[in-house]
Amino acid sequence: MVLASVGHMAHLLVLVGSTIMAVGLVSLGAMCCVDPATAAELYGLPVQRDEAVAWVRVAGLRDAALGVATLALLACHRPALRYFVPAILPIPLGDAALTWSSGGTAMGAATHLAGTVAVSILCVCTWLDPTLSIADHRKTKK
Repeated sequence: MVLASVGHMAHLLVLVGSTIMAVGLVSLGAMCCVDPATAAELYGLPVQRDEAVAWVRVAGLRDAALGVATLALLACHRPALRYFVPAILPIPLGDAALTWSSGGTAMGAATHLAGTVAVSILCVCTWLDPTLSIADHRKTKK
C-alpha cells in the first residue's frame, strides 16, 4: 500500500475541512436566526429567551457570513484560504473566552475550544497544501 504524501493529505483535509467549516457556520447562522434561545444554549450561555434574540442573531449572521466567504474562497480562489483561515482563528478562541467569562458552562467553552483546534488544524493544512501556492495557482490559470 502506497502512503499518500503530506501535501496530498493536506489538500484533502483542506477540501473537506473547509466544506465542513462552511456548512457548519451557515447552519449555525440559520439556527441563530430561527431559534436564538436554542442557539444560545449551544454557545454555552444560559439566557432568558428575550435576552437571547438580539446577540445570538448578530453572532449567527457573523457565522453565516464567514461560512459563505469560506465557500466562495474554496470555489473561486483557494490560495486565499491560506490567509483567511488564520484570520478567523481568533473568533472561536474569543467565543470560548467570552462564554467562560460570562458565566457560561464549561462544556460550552470546551465546544468553542474544540472549534479553535479544528480551525488551527485547517490553518496548518492550508500551508501544507501545495495546490494553494499562489505562484502555482497563477501558472495553472494561464
